[in-house]
Amino acid sequence: MSDNTSNGGGQTIVIHDKRVGSGAGIGSIIFGILGIFFLGIVFVPLSLIFGIVAVAKKQYALGIIGLICCAIAAITSPTLWAIFGISALISVS
Repeated sequence: MSDNTSNGGGQTIVIHDKRVGSGAGIGSIIFGILGIFFLGIVFVPLSLIFGIVAVAKKQYALGIIGLICCAIAAITSPTLWAIFGISALISVS
């Protein structure tokens, strides 16, 4: 038996299976969670990039969850706070 399906007229029907991978969305979530607990300065930008790519590839659920993890990581990262001077604003008020 052959893997090709023939319809009898000498023509072969080929079916392409287009699957959309979810790597960008999952990567965004993983980098966001790592950014919460470890090096936020490294993982927050990666999570942001992967989240935007995931949303652009129409992986809305995973992309948005990754962007939320990215936002939480940015808020909880003291290194990012120091870079943007937010800690100085907090200490003044």
